[in-house]
Amino acid sequence: MLYFIVHKIGCLLAIIFFRLRVYGRNNIPEKGGSLLTSNHQSYLDPALISFVINRPVYFLARKELFEANRLFGWLISQLNAIPIERKEFDSSGVRRAIEILRKGKLLIVFPEGTRTLNGQIGEVKKGIGLLGTRANVPLIPTFINGAYQSWPRQHKLPRRLTQITVSFNKPLWLDKNNTQVISQIWEQLSRRDKKGKTN
Repeated sequence: MLYFIVHKIGCLLAIIFFRLRVYGRNNIPEKGGSLLTSNHQSYLDPALISFVINRPVYFLARKELFEANRLFGWLISQLNAIPIERKEFDSSGVRRAIEILRKGKLLIVFPEGTRTLNGQIGEVKKGIGLLGTRANVPLIPTFINGAYQSWPRQHKLPRRLTQITVSFNKPLWLDKNNTQVISQIWEQLSRRDKKGKTN
């Protein structure tokens, strides 16, 4: 219940303040599990991606976020956040992620492993392909643009209100040996997004 209330209110606020736009939403399947593999520009990313999808979405979050503040930890857990240890391999978090995907849910992951320092696309970790393979679900390359300009990593609070777009590519079946395809698709989505803004 809380998820859907926050989803509706958050989506409305994002449209008002960030002029949130979405491209390729028809690439999100109506049912079945999929791994939304997104670049990572700011703290806003998980929420903004979930706002433009009409299905409940889960996402991985650093375990410290749940422990630092109990109220905040409870809130993000109600919004389908899954705690995971970022500094070392977290087998329980991975198992939970695979379980969610096998149940036919959507899961957001950030294959770069952390927010960008300069707005540029980082290296995609190979483990993301393994996660999709073990869960037997497709990967949907997802590109978010404008969030870095609004809330760069170096700032504790949002800096300015800029237009943010979220783009979804067609589902792909990848393994750990060809995950760099995701970076290439992000680049394509970035160029398409920039072209759309100038037309």
